[in-house]
Amino acid sequence: MNNQPIILHLVSEATGQALEAVMRACSAQFQGAEFSPRNWNLVRTRVQVGRVLAGIRDEPGPVLSSLTSPDLQTMLRVGCARLGVQVKNILDGTIHFLEQQTGTVAERHPGGQYVMDDSYRRRIDAMQYVIAHDDGQKATDLSRADVILVGVSRTSKTPTCFYLANRGIKAANIPLVPHAPLPPGLVEFPGLVVGLTIDPYTLLEIRRSRVGMCKCCFKIPHMCCRKIPQHGYGDQPLR
Repeated sequence: MNNQPIILHLVSEATGQALEAVMRACSAQFQGAEFSPRNWNLVRTRVQVGRVLAGIRDEPGPVLSSLTSPDLQTMLRVGCARLGVQVKNILDGTIHFLEQQTGTVAERHPGGQYVMDDSYRRRIDAMQYVIAHDDGQKATDLSRADVILVGVSRTSKTPTCFYLANRGIKAANIPLVPHAPLPPGLVEFPGLVVGLTIDPYTLLEIRRSRVGMCKCCFKIPHMCCRKIPQHGYGDQPLR
């Protein structure tokens, strides 16, 4: 088998996320092969397709496409045939299948999945909520939250909140601080509260690496492994 990476051109009319996701999922099934992607995003005109074909000519390799415009698809397919490279559109099979199932013809307009509908506005609203209620901010105003995450530092509260916001879920997060009382807004919250936990030894290593104080860490209470269970409830669920 050739050990050289296979140059794979990814041609998209939008951000290319769908192509990259398909490539990662499929390439994981070929452990003996290495792929070197070339990304061509926001390709929406014949001039841009021409530039893509010029790049393919300079670095020949198979092409994965998510173009929906029939005109641009044809130009890319004909151009690749002239260059002697294979091209595969990842959407065509699914679009044809759905056309058969619905009895309608696909509109095939670029970036059709990126629309500012109610779902989009719900995600933006949730993202703004997460930013305003991150790390204990506005802890007295949690009534609009769909869920509240609590935990000691380094339990991935903030990344989890942003993950939920991207799905339209308003999430606030409250840090558990040694000897500090829980905010009234959390105590009175009637909805879902989730406690994030972490192994104390893992937490200690994370804290050591962040502050870069391995030689003197035991002089600091929250850097001592014996103190972590007392101070942070690191491995104890809240509710």
